[in-house]
Amino acid sequence: VEPFFLSLALFDLKSNCKISADFHMDLNPPSVWDMLLDNSEPRAEGTQGQCPGQSLVHGVPESCLRYIKRGVFSVTNPHTEIFLVARVEKVLQGSIAHCVEPYMKNSDPGKTAQKVHKVAKQVCSRLGQYRMPFGWAARPVFKDSQGTLDADGKFSPLYKQDSGKLSNEDMLKLLAEYKKPEKTKLQVIPAQLNIIIKDIPLDFTNCFTASYIPIKPFEKGSEDIAVEVEELVPEVAKYCYPYTVYKNHLYVYPLHLKYENQKVFAKARNIAVCVEFRDSDEADARPLKCIYGKPGGPLLTTNAYAAVLHHNQSPEFYDEIKIELPIHLHQKHHLLFTFYHVSCEINTKATSKKQDTVETQVGFSWAPLLRDGRIVTLERHLPVSSNLPPGYLGLGDTDSRKQPSMDAKWVDGAKPLFKIRIHLDSTIYTQDMHLHKFFHYCQLVQAGAKEVPGELVKYLKCLHAMEIQVMIQFLPVILMQLFRVLTNVTQEDEVAVNCTMVLLHIVSKCHEEGLDHYLRSFIKYVFRAEKPSAKQAKMTHEILVLSMATILKQSADFLAINKLLKYSWFFFEALAKSMAMYLLEENKIKLPRGQRFPESYQHALHSLLLAIIPHVTIRYNEIPEESRNVNFSLANFLKRCLTFMDRGFVFTLINDYISGFSPKDPKLLVEYKFEFLQTICNHEHYIPLNLPMTFSKPKLQRVQDTNLEYSLTDEYCRHHFLVGILLREASVALQDNYDIRYTAISVLKNLLIKHAFDNRYQHKNQQAKIAQLYLPLFGVLLENLQRVAGHEALTSCPASSPASRDEFICSFPSPSSRSSLIADKDPACGAALPNGHTMKREDSKGSLNSEGATSSPDQSENVMYQGSSMRSSVSHCSRLDQFEIRTLLMCYLYIVKMISEDTLLAYWNKFSPQELINVLVLLEVCLFHFRYVGKRNIARVQDAWLSKHTAAERKSQTMPALRSRAGVRLQHLGSLETSFTLNHNAGTSEADIVHQALLEGNIATEVCLTVLDTISFFTQSFKTQLLSNDGHNPLMKKVFDIHLAFLKNGQSEAALKHVFASLRAFISK
Repeated sequence: VEPFFLSLALFDLKSNCKISADFHMDLNPPSVWDMLLDNSEPRAEGTQGQCPGQSLVHGVPESCLRYIKRGVFSVTNPHTEIFLVARVEKVLQGSIAHCVEPYMKNSDPGKTAQKVHKVAKQVCSRLGQYRMPFGWAARPVFKDSQGTLDADGKFSPLYKQDSGKLSNEDMLKLLAEYKKPEKTKLQVIPAQLNIIIKDIPLDFTNCFTASYIPIKPFEKGSEDIAVEVEELVPEVAKYCYPYTVYKNHLYVYPLHLKYENQKVFAKARNIAVCVEFRDSDEADARPLKCIYGKPGGPLLTTNAYAAVLHHNQSPEFYDEIKIELPIHLHQKHHLLFTFYHVSCEINTKATSKKQDTVETQVGFSWAPLLRDGRIVTLERHLPVSSNLPPGYLGLGDTDSRKQPSMDAKWVDGAKPLFKIRIHLDSTIYTQDMHLHKFFHYCQLVQAGAKEVPGELVKYLKCLHAMEIQVMIQFLPVILMQLFRVLTNVTQEDEVAVNCTMVLLHIVSKCHEEGLDHYLRSFIKYVFRAEKPSAKQAKMTHEILVLSMATILKQSADFLAINKLLKYSWFFFEALAKSMAMYLLEENKIKLPRGQRFPESYQHALHSLLLAIIPHVTIRYNEIPEESRNVNFSLANFLKRCLTFMDRGFVFTLINDYISGFSPKDPKLLVEYKFEFLQTICNHEHYIPLNLPMTFSKPKLQRVQDTNLEYSLTDEYCRHHFLVGILLREASVALQDNYDIRYTAISVLKNLLIKHAFDNRYQHKNQQAKIAQLYLPLFGVLLENLQRVAGHEALTSCPASSPASRDEFICSFPSPSSRSSLIADKDPACGAALPNGHTMKREDSKGSLNSEGATSSPDQSENVMYQGSSMRSSVSHCSRLDQFEIRTLLMCYLYIVKMISEDTLLAYWNKFSPQELINVLVLLEVCLFHFRYVGKRNIARVQDAWLSKHTAAERKSQTMPALRSRAGVRLQHLGSLETSFTLNHNAGTSEADIVHQALLEGNIATEVCLTVLDTISFFTQSFKTQLLSNDGHNPLMKKVFDIHLAFLKNGQSEAALKHVFASLRAFISK
């Protein structure tokens, strides 16, 4: 019957604000559009003359954008108090009550419709471009705060719009009223709104941004186009995100005009506000075509009208006018508001003369956009002038208003009658004063102005006061600008340090807000070290290292020092990237390593390292988190340096850092030291770093070289620096208390696991070469043999039964329970074998499990408590626990298995007879520790363990069991520490037990075969020694003991075949 216009927006009742821009729609059928088209608007720059659809917007015909019916809203913080509000407007006709009345009457609908249609035609032809409020409806958007859409929800009925309650504040009050069930006051218009809301699919196509730029994928010629609606994100740091896409919008909200006291104009009732954006205040200035139009019209127009209230002298407005700002703004850019009185009388007999005076000007108001170079966005109260003199912008300030000026005729004594609000949504203009000044200064310098270091330092210091949300939004730009300033520093030390301090402030603020992932993205994708513009300036990494060292040496500012240590990762990452870019861009990557970086840079790095050491080794108690962080990030940085720089120099740095620690350090520092070493040893080319090229030497010398490398001599450590330093630290750690030993053993074990599965070194010879690197570990084990094997095994007393040896090794003698054990032994386990027991210990490192420890479940309480008290009461160099022994033996077996026979033989040949016996003892101990104890025991142990530990939360910092590839080596390495990977609340499932038993069985078989292999090789190699004295010698006895040990501990069928074969071969020899 008549045209209606719809606009949608999201309102948030919790925060009491509007959280999206308006989305305008025109759902009228074509027959109704024709009513409007008859009135070709005189001032709308006759678009009718052109053939519509000729102009393109980013390659899409503008005609496609005229009637968009799909809007994409985004909500950062969803909850149930968010409503989608639809406002309905119609063409200006008269009072709202008068216009609503025909729809609410119950008389003859056909007649009423004809009448309304007739009036509507007249109104459209005369007042087609003016709108008036009509009604509103709302519906909730989300079911919960997770953002689940309330897709089944319906719109409320269409309520009549109250002319006194138009503003957004009133709308929020109405929504609160609508939420309550007793919402009887609202008048309902019998109408229905059908709007479908649904989640955006991932493969959403044919969408425009809020700036009307098509988003790929975009199909040309498609009719069903959607447009994004700008979200007005709350000014809270956690909801902000760094700007990555250009947008530059200004939203203008005319709010209120107080015109009841004006005496200048005879008629000023139905007031329309026309908004224009101009760049000049001359008499012949034209408005700019940059205001987004309404549906049906062109995309950008030169003016926009707010909805008109009939017979209201102080109208409220709720319209939102969206302006595409130009990139460069100057002092003359301003908003011009023109007020019109619109005549609504429809007199059928009216003369054509009367027809022309539809609108009468009743005042002007203007608002300059910039103040001190920044866009002003507060609510503004503006005076209204009845005329518009040329050069009117100069009259706006308060001083000139008080003097009676010749030019402007102020309405109501220049009182601020007109209230507006402006919202800026721009990725290029900042509203933060400090940031604005800093950017402005940098822009001037780039344009060629002379630098004033004092000024720059002042602006840099002010940046500490910028608002956190602005900092996040402009994060990449700010950081890049700071790095640019840093790179162009010539002499002034002060600028560099202040610049680094601002970087530090930003980095720490981002971490405090939990937004450090933006920093990581910045380093990875945005940061590029630029070439310095000045000739004598240093590169970014050089300046940064120097200023970091300066900050660390300033003893006054401990806060800054602590922050720098805590967030050192950011600076080290920036250094590494800057170094890499420098090598690539300067083409230095082809140079030998020693010539890539200048001496000065190496010197600066060295002094930075020396500045860091005391903060770690002395202040670790005062700042545990900071010292741990810097220790870890420094290790990562030095690992990177091994890739870029002269490796000898980096080894010197590593050596200096490790020398900063002493053997008497507390547990925390030892942890730091091993964390540092483990990180460095994770270098992808760790093996080549440890195996210097010996191929250039003649063969004879090479053979002599290998002779040197069986023990941790200085010579060995010089040749194999990283492995040497690690093994030295580990062997020292073994003499220390439990936690420290555990850390050292874990690092070593994880490294060997890595080598065993490294795809690059799968060939037998390569693995043998790697195993040879770790030969000094044999020496370390033999030194600690007493602790690994226990007293009886060493004196090799033939009568020692497994039970008595268990007692010694586990040091939990409890004869009463021993006797009961033998009765319920598992038949699968061979003769008199007690139950296996898995011991778990909670300590700083998380869970330890030593699957093969021996004691019964009913003794397990005993084990736990004795274990921990024992550790404190025994001296530092206490006995190793089951887990440690197993791990060390596992490493030993890996080396024995992988190493080439020649090397092994050469190694054995250096030993005295007693040392050879010790080698055999180690093999025997391996058999004992890895024997299989039967599925029933494993299950029992697991249950006992679970019942005690379900409450304790464990975090295992060790490598999980690797179960991806077949093959037994994997099993033996993977279950160095196969923790029961169970759901602790659910008890032990059958599958877990079967899995655990399978692992244990495979390990036992693998160990058995490895030891058999080694022992047969040993008997071949030392045949003469074994046969001396007709075989009556300790060596022969030991070898025989080992063969018996195979039979004492139950073996799997696969292994037993080999055991008997080996025994036959041994006897026949």
